[in-house]
Amino acid sequence: SAAKKPRLEMATVCVIGSGARELALIKALKSSSKCCAVRCFGAEPNPAIAELVGGAVDIGDEASPPAVLAFCQGGKADLVVVTPAASLAAGVVDALQGAGIRAVGAHKAAAAVASKEFARNIMKQFEMHGCIPDGQVTGQGEEFSVMTFCDGAICVHMPPTQSFAHAYMGNTGPSTDGMGCFSGGGSHNGLLAFLGEADVTRATNINEHMTRALTKTTAAPFKGMLQGNFKCDLAGVTCTSFGAGFGEMEAIAALALVRGDVLELFEAIDAGTLKPSGVAVDSASACVVKVLAPFGFPDKALVGETIDVSGVQDAARLLVHCADTSAPGKLVTKNNRLAAIVATGPTLAAAEAECESECRKCTGSVFHRPDIASPSLVAAAVASQRAFRKIKIGVVGSTRGSSLQPILYAIQDGRLNAEISVVVGNVGSSYILQRARVNNLKTVHIPGKGRVREEFDRDVTKALQDAECDLVLLVGFMRIISGEFCRRWHGKLLNVHPSLLPLHAGLMDLQVHQSVLDAGDKESGCTVHQVIEEVDGGEVVVQMRVEVVAGETANSLKGKVQALEAESLIRACEMFYNDRTLPGATDATAKKARLNGGDRMEQ
Repeated sequence: SAAKKPRLEMATVCVIGSGARELALIKALKSSSKCCAVRCFGAEPNPAIAELVGGAVDIGDEASPPAVLAFCQGGKADLVVVTPAASLAAGVVDALQGAGIRAVGAHKAAAAVASKEFARNIMKQFEMHGCIPDGQVTGQGEEFSVMTFCDGAICVHMPPTQSFAHAYMGNTGPSTDGMGCFSGGGSHNGLLAFLGEADVTRATNINEHMTRALTKTTAAPFKGMLQGNFKCDLAGVTCTSFGAGFGEMEAIAALALVRGDVLELFEAIDAGTLKPSGVAVDSASACVVKVLAPFGFPDKALVGETIDVSGVQDAARLLVHCADTSAPGKLVTKNNRLAAIVATGPTLAAAEAECESECRKCTGSVFHRPDIASPSLVAAAVASQRAFRKIKIGVVGSTRGSSLQPILYAIQDGRLNAEISVVVGNVGSSYILQRARVNNLKTVHIPGKGRVREEFDRDVTKALQDAECDLVLLVGFMRIISGEFCRRWHGKLLNVHPSLLPLHAGLMDLQVHQSVLDAGDKESGCTVHQVIEEVDGGEVVVQMRVEVVAGETANSLKGKVQALEAESLIRACEMFYNDRTLPGATDATAKKARLNGGDRMEQ
């Protein structure tokens, strides 16, 4: 069994593939104390790889299982790392393992996950969240990828990356296999600047669920690398595709951030002994990869042009992809990307500056994309993402609207990515409308005295609809609302009540706090809840608590509870921003599915 496989010592490792990715991998493998020798089998000659492995290279068809098997058997490989997607899809790993050679990479059946139709059907079968949509994925959200190592049961995730396929500045020009990527630069270690922790959690969950689904579907443990490609949407992330290979640009970035023994990582994947604690990843650092390509690439690349790379200060950063050599410090172009430059740093700005500096030292008929990971590109991505995901809040009130001001501060300070689209009031002289006007907010005064409730509520609904509100907050609204209004805004209509509902429901103002004291409660607080036809009967969204102390009065308790109300509303808005839904918005089954990520595969 896999668990009984002997540990590798002084191993000979074969790497399939001969591009910049494989060069980075071979460099990492050769730094392992357990690696005796590395051999390489690839479709194109790579002089940098040949020099690194002492000529232990053969050129052939990477997608031919017999050819790969013969090379690995001839080289007496102890372990084979298969990176190209074409090799996996052809069944190279199956052939190697069938001959008793340990190999890391997906089986042929699992490699079919690269087909969108295949992956979509699996996601639907196992009711996975963020399913690949039918047709082309469109929208304004930013794209990113997450690479996951899996040993058949345990998954280890690399920091998310953003990759760039278009050849020219500004994401224009023809599409390629990759012109660069970057990771890091966010508010937390390992995050991209435009991502939140919830986005990455959703993406890694999808990757993990897919590895389990592939294991069940193919009746064989999924072992190897899985790359999930994602697009941010309003409520999280949508998967756009998967890949079972070691992604091109993403693999280079991942290897640059792995600080542990890479051979031990691949050995653990093969043996089924992978542990997250055993994979040292420098998630505190950022990484930038930029590709150098000959003019005319990808349509008709200039061939035979000499490129001077002697100015590169750190030769370890230069990863030759497809080139000939004419002299030290010289590369001769072929009909493909020339090389990649990789740099890491304590910040994304530092890594990008290093990478860009090295790229500019490579002279000749070659180009790269200076905008990848640049401060302006990252800032634009963050601004675009925030604008795309911004929620529009409608406020309906009658009195002072004290809780509105802290919400406005939360928006102003950048804590809450929202806008107050409209403030609707039924009392023209109310402070809430005055507060809205001095903050330059749209206000609508709808007199309610003497009007039929449903008629008044329809006017309020029209004002909220005209402002395209996503969420409605009742802030000191002193009218009973109609069932029609509740149903129209079901799941998106919130009120804050000055008690820990369901306790002391149906009471108002000081009556609530006196009831708390009369009951001898040790604590009180406020509750943000869904508004339904039953007064104070909607599901709890947020509760905040205060202690009831000796000598407390109804007025003193009211002051303590009121101080929590605005913060509780802000937290409810943050919950809606993160999930685009709130407790009580759907029936119990659907709500449970949404809160746990929507994957009921193990239920």
